[in-house]
Amino acid sequence: MKSYFTCLNVGRVLVALGFYFAIKWEVYFTWRHIGDNNFLLQPESRMVVTHGWYHFFREVFVSIAAMISTLILLFVPKSTRSPLVWFAAIVLIVGFYAPFWVGMPFMPELSAPSLRSDLNHIYSAIPSIIGILFCYKAYFAKQV
Repeated sequence: MKSYFTCLNVGRVLVALGFYFAIKWEVYFTWRHIGDNNFLLQPESRMVVTHGWYHFFREVFVSIAAMISTLILLFVPKSTRSPLVWFAAIVLIVGFYAPFWVGMPFMPELSAPSLRSDLNHIYSAIPSIIGILFCYKAYFAKQV
């Protein structure tokens, strides 16, 4: 009888549980702040000024983690490369760059504050997107 109670499976369950709680509490409440005037960064909202810093701080670390994770997936040994690894890198890249633009159709406040910001987003996204597409063949090649 095959045992499903392995370190790998326990680890997977714990990671999934952590993500569940992150979505339920952190992501959900952050999402609810969007469009809520009580969470605008205004001088009369004393708590919100420092709370905004908290979100900026989190974003910096999440962004760095997404970049490092993507690079790790792009530098795995040849024997480890597979379509699944490539798709994981794509998911990280989309998750990193999509927030630059996905909010615009729903709320103008979720767009970049200036043309310069938009251009910076484009300049950073295009090389990464083209680069991951260039890597495609290496991850879908038959292993010998």
